[in-house]
Amino acid sequence: MIFLFFLNSIKLFFIFSHFFISRTDEKSLNKKTPIIAFTALSDSPTQNYMNVGMNGLLAKPFTKNELYNILQKWLSNDRKDKIHH
Repeated sequence: MIFLFFLNSIKLFFIFSHFFISRTDEKSLNKKTPIIAFTALSDSPTQNYMNVGMNGLLAKPFTKNELYNILQKWLSNDRKDKIHH
């Protein structure tokens, strides 16, 4: 199964890290699928999350536009037409 993106709570990322890390396997169909996490910890250094394999971070509460913008940033051009603003 190929996913457009993974959007999940930061807590779930660490609970299911084996799933997300396996996406980087060379054989995975999702190796280029961006991982976007959301968190209530808005004062956490974003770079810490990027270092463990996430592509983006949204602080809660986030707006529809913030979600749209981060998806536009990380989705490849062939996947961008699959989301609607």
